[in-house]
Amino acid sequence: MSLRPQNECNNCSYTWFPRGKSVSLRCPQCGGRDVDVVRPPERSSSGCAPVMLVAIAIVIAIGWAASKSGSGSSSTTSSAQPVAAAPVDTSDAIAQQTASDASTVANAQAPVPAEATSDAAVANTPLVQPDEAASTAAAVSGTTRPTYTTSFDCTKATHEDEVAICGDPGLAAMDVELGELYQSAMKTISDPVALSSSEAGWVIARQMCDSDLTCLRRAYGERIGQFKGSLGSPPLLPNQPSIEKP
Repeated sequence: MSLRPQNECNNCSYTWFPRGKSVSLRCPQCGGRDVDVVRPPERSSSGCAPVMLVAIAIVIAIGWAASKSGSGSSSTTSSAQPVAAAPVDTSDAIAQQTASDASTVANAQAPVPAEATSDAAVANTPLVQPDEAASTAAAVSGTTRPTYTTSFDCTKATHEDEVAICGDPGLAAMDVELGELYQSAMKTISDPVALSSSEAGWVIARQMCDSDLTCLRRAYGERIGQFKGSLGSPPLLPNQPSIEKP
């Protein structure tokens, strides 16, 4: 947009640029002589402010980086000058290195008594606990068996039947089911003490299966059938003999 002043006719509102520096006194459209000079609005400098700020920030950043690099190079040069100027006497270092190499060779060639070697090996051998030794041997041989979720803690399993249950997914699932049935029955049965005693007796009978998976599956199947009241299963609790009054 041109910033030159324009002429405006007050009769027909027509605007035009005058030729030269003189002001036209006659409207070229209607011929009227009532003419005014219209000057364009001055541009605001607010639009240039962000650009100027960015330019100033860039100049400041460049000056700061230049000063940092100059100070770093000067400090490096000043710190390096004493090192370069100081003479280095290598005769003592060479003599010490030669003596160290000679002592190393002499110690390597000297025979070591067999008793001293064995005593040192025994002294430096770390003590290994039995559990750590068993786990390490199992990990090396690759015979570590997976452990499945059961109603008891498999990390504390000691009997053969417990170890077998923890290592078999089917028996582990049956043990979880039986545990849920037992907990539910303890909340509803009329004689929880008798049920607890019956469960303890069944665990003792289960331990007699040792690691026989078939025997363990049969024991779990019969016990689950007792809790569910399956046809042909023995009663969950032993029948109490009736006492006749005299």
